[in-house]
Amino acid sequence: MQTPYNPPLPGFVELAPGVWRLQDSDRQPAFIGSAHSRRFHAPACGHAARIRPGNRLGFAGPAAAAAYGYRPCLLCKPGQSA
Repeated sequence: MQTPYNPPLPGFVELAPGVWRLQDSDRQPAFIGSAHSRRFHAPACGHAARIRPGNRLGFAGPAAAAAYGYRPCLLCKPGQSA
């Protein structure tokens, strides 16, 4: 399943199609990654909660995260059906 591309939300800075740097926003992207790792997480994942605000990246979906060089978290397994 491919997630359609959406333009960045207010408070987000676009880095690439479907990839954003989060900046003081209450809105959550579909998936979250760190600028200092190559893993992405579901927003509710404990690993995502520990990412410092200045390092948080938002991804529109698993395809955008993979295209940006990120792999799914081994704990929360984002993008996989339960």
